[in-house]
Amino acid sequence: MTQVQLTVPPGLLAGQMLSFQDPEDGCVLQAPVPEGLKEGDRFHVEVAYSSGHAEVVCREPNPGQAFASYVSMRAQSGDLLDKFVAWVEAMDIEGLFSKFVQANAHLMQGCQGIESEQSHEYWPLYLQYQQAFDGLLQAFLSRVGATSEQLMLAAKQASGMNEIYLQIFIAQSEYTAFVELMAEELQRRQHECVGTE
Repeated sequence: MTQVQLTVPPGLLAGQMLSFQDPEDGCVLQAPVPEGLKEGDRFHVEVAYSSGHAEVVCREPNPGQAFASYVSMRAQSGDLLDKFVAWVEAMDIEGLFSKFVQANAHLMQGCQGIESEQSHEYWPLYLQYQQAFDGLLQAFLSRVGATSEQLMLAAKQASGMNEIYLQIFIAQSEYTAFVELMAEELQRRQHECVGTE
């Protein structure tokens, strides 16, 4: 079997047949455009060969693959925030923040969340967390050849998915989010300990 990536061309709707050339022998094959896809979206089909004939085997798009394909396509637009969203997904930024929290939560023993009294000992750890955040942001800006001023200008005009990603990213860098993440991790560990006793 050979996997072929297809792109929905202008004017074709879900359910309509898309003609394409078989990569093996150049024959023209057809595959239906999957539901939920529109112009510019990508999807995959498999071409199976038996008795010298090619047959298209359609697969429903995996939602994760479809989203990753969408994000990747948007990043090609040249828009700074489209590139930012693709970078956040590719780098698993949420996972990086989670690793920091998991590795350091024990240093905030007794933390009950932002509504409780805060120890002054939390601040140096937050500064480390903030420094990691700043380092990630600078790495992104260096990678795409942009300045923080350009990012701020783009952020002021952000909308839709780009605005949501930006808000989540920035929110995770704030002290209140940091304390809440640490408190949640400590609480999760406490429940694990109770569950194993």
